[in-house]
Amino acid sequence: KKKKKSDTYVYTEKEEIKGFISILGDGYIGAVFVRLDSLRQGIGRKLINYVKEKYDKLTLNVYEKNMDAILFYVALGFVNTKIQVDEETGEKEYVMEWKEETEK
Repeated sequence: KKKKKSDTYVYTEKEEIKGFISILGDGYIGAVFVRLDSLRQGIGRKLINYVKEKYDKLTLNVYEKNMDAILFYVALGFVNTKIQVDEETGEKEYVMEWKEETEK
């Protein structure tokens, strides 16, 4: 059985890791992390925008109660495509998606 490939991109300043994003399989965002002391400095946005250049479509899951994260993803062009329940936690979560705009 072939393992799903994952790609992780790291954001650094002065050789110090400030955040990272991991893409699992074909455009699924498994994780976006930014150091607590580096929040609200545009690092998450830079990481998302960087992977947008590499993938035609990105998807992610985010808990419904995590409104800050939902608003962050909406501001970056993601739309909610489905609401489901995370079986492990019982939490409602949104499945969000971003697709590259194709010019007509």
